[in-house]
Amino acid sequence: MKKSHVLRAFVIASLVSIAGFYSSDAPFNGAHAQEPCYIRGRGEVGTLQTTTRPFNRWALVIGVSRYQYGDQNISGRQISNLNYAETDAKNVYDFLLTPEGGGFLPGNIKLLKNEEANQKTVTEGLAWLRRVAEPNDYFVIFIASHGDVEERSGRQVPYFLVYDTDPRDFNKTAVRMDDFLLTIKTIKARRGLVLVDTCHSAGIVSGVRGGSNIAMKLLDGEMIKLTTGVGVLVSCNKDQKSKEDFGYGLFTRYVIEGLRSYADQNNDHIVRLSELVSYVQSKVPERARVMGVMQNPQYYNQRGADADSLPLSIIGALPAARSEAPKYGAMVIRVPELSDVEVAIDGCSIGKVGKDRERIVRATIGEHNLVFTKDQLKLEEPVKVEPEESTTVEVNLAFSRSDQRSFVPLPHGQTNIYLQGKQSPEAALKLIQEGIARFDRQDFKAASDKFNSAVAAGGGSEALVYLGRAQQSLGLKDAAIVTYNRALELKPTDYQTRALLAEAQFNKGQNTIPIERTLREIIEQHPRYEFPYAVLGDLLFARGDRSNAILWLRRAINVNPGYAPAYLILANVLIYEDPEKTFVEGENIVPAHPLKDAVTYAEKALELFEEISKKEVSVGRGLQHLSISHVIFGGGRYINKEVFAEAHYMVAKARNQAISDPGLTEPAKRKHLEEARTQINKARTFADKMTEKHRLALVLGVSAENYFHLGNFPASIKDAKAAIEIIEGLKKAGHASLIFTEAETRMTLSKAYEARQDFCPALDNRKFAFEVIKSRLNETKRKNLEAEVAKLGEMCTLHRGR
Repeated sequence: MKKSHVLRAFVIASLVSIAGFYSSDAPFNGAHAQEPCYIRGRGEVGTLQTTTRPFNRWALVIGVSRYQYGDQNISGRQISNLNYAETDAKNVYDFLLTPEGGGFLPGNIKLLKNEEANQKTVTEGLAWLRRVAEPNDYFVIFIASHGDVEERSGRQVPYFLVYDTDPRDFNKTAVRMDDFLLTIKTIKARRGLVLVDTCHSAGIVSGVRGGSNIAMKLLDGEMIKLTTGVGVLVSCNKDQKSKEDFGYGLFTRYVIEGLRSYADQNNDHIVRLSELVSYVQSKVPERARVMGVMQNPQYYNQRGADADSLPLSIIGALPAARSEAPKYGAMVIRVPELSDVEVAIDGCSIGKVGKDRERIVRATIGEHNLVFTKDQLKLEEPVKVEPEESTTVEVNLAFSRSDQRSFVPLPHGQTNIYLQGKQSPEAALKLIQEGIARFDRQDFKAASDKFNSAVAAGGGSEALVYLGRAQQSLGLKDAAIVTYNRALELKPTDYQTRALLAEAQFNKGQNTIPIERTLREIIEQHPRYEFPYAVLGDLLFARGDRSNAILWLRRAINVNPGYAPAYLILANVLIYEDPEKTFVEGENIVPAHPLKDAVTYAEKALELFEEISKKEVSVGRGLQHLSISHVIFGGGRYINKEVFAEAHYMVAKARNQAISDPGLTEPAKRKHLEEARTQINKARTFADKMTEKHRLALVLGVSAENYFHLGNFPASIKDAKAAIEIIEGLKKAGHASLIFTEAETRMTLSKAYEARQDFCPALDNRKFAFEVIKSRLNETKRKNLEAEVAKLGEMCTLHRGR
């Protein structure tokens, strides 16, 4: 039996039907004239229509990132957890719901993600699809997971690995690719699409010889012309790896972009399967070469040449500027938490968009003027369409007013539109402005006073959100939670404030179950908003779930590579990973080097924070350009002592731990420790200036560890004892969360005493540390630490008797 491949597996199915733009029945109360907008191909203009659909659409969409036995080396075999499989599945699901993607009914799509995608449910899902699809219907199968093979009776049998797959027994716990083949061969529906993004995905063909709108009506018309046609598009050639990239599976990324109109080679606004195949087979290998690998998607025409002509999406286009060869791109318009938002682009209404379905718009490359109207709220905003990647435009009611002067750049291809309600009184705005100036200078008490006055003057949710953040900065955790709740009473759909409230509740130590649920809901509705990803990663780490913490923090970085907090938290998580952790590469299990990665991420966080500190905030324009990052990073041109104390501390901590990386040479270890000492000194400079001494205790603890590794035991003992003294004082003041910090520091102190043969104080500190951390240790490490305590006990008794 071959070792489990760790090739990331993703599939994407996108199917049938699609639509474009149409004029709305509702009057458009804007400055721009309304005109019919839906243009298909050769200048045909469409209008809003209703029709009885001639056939049904069905889809089985599967994505598995987390595995029951994920990242565990079991009998020399390992299934590595993935990063984006279930995210890809959700993206496919969302696309199929759009008018442009066929307008599938939610009840006609079975979506199985992670734990939901086990051997039983996947097998039942295939049987369900075979049962419900009638001859005239259209079906889609999407699977994103690992693919692998097992040797059985002299034949290599390909499998899809699902959540409960045991790497020791694929036959009983995985799903044979033959089961998918059986569905393709026996399903009554004569038209369908199967997309598979896995290693060994070519194995799926082993053994084979040979809504009611204009968009849906158009796609139905195209589909009904085909008597039969089932196409299978897989992510890579036999024995190649299926890679992840940009927060997607590489294959999935280009399938999605192709369906959003980039695969439309003849500019008729219909993406047919043959066009998608051509686009994906061009783009995936091109990007893979940049990544230093080979990945060549393969296409199999399973039933008849008609499969090549399957219309997979129909993207309505705006009237193009007169040009012999206009270049097009796509806008994805999302309204995650609102309904009936009227959208007009360049004076052309595309109707009302709501939270149930995205809309996809084809437009020429360059800048377009968008107008959004919701009841009495209206906003006009320029949006730039890019040539290689669709531009996501998200419309929300939120704390932010604009991202134009955000400290942190937005994710590439993302534009946020913030509809604003009633304007605050001028007196309140002036007080908010004064409070922001003090907030940026880290004078949180004065800022809090100004924001309180602004609230009393009618400043609304703007003043309350800033007040909540200022209260958090002052350590007033309960008050901040109350303030954020007051802000949400005024603006319940403000997802940014919901995320800030969740973070405040987590920092207060409240029950993490509902907090986690809230963060996942925000991420589901706003997948390109990085802040809740980072908070969720931090929460899971605090709960001891390092594997999922790493997953969500890596996703935060993929959403926005410029988001410093995610790098910082991820570095801290990786410090506690097993230095001998492995992953699967082809047929081999190879070292993962998490401690090396921890150093890289910590230094990247420091670099990004330094960039943030250099950005200037124009207080005079602040009220016109408020963004969430102004609240999260109240620093601007002023250095934030706490942020930099933590960033330098984390680099030092990561370098201290990096010496445990197997195979590291002594000179390399020495270099890590010396560079850590430089960072400790910088962190100490910032921490000494802080009124709150928690950070100083952390810095002294990592300093003690560094001195211990350098062999300077007196200095190690001195700094460890100083850190413990601070922690004991803070504990008396109610800071119980420092117990693990104290345990780590006492462990260092114990080792330093032991090195000096002071066995009794070494024993006392080792026993304290053991009692605190034993619940977090696996059985082997717990027994080893018990043995150390027992040995120190013997040595203490022996030396006392002398």
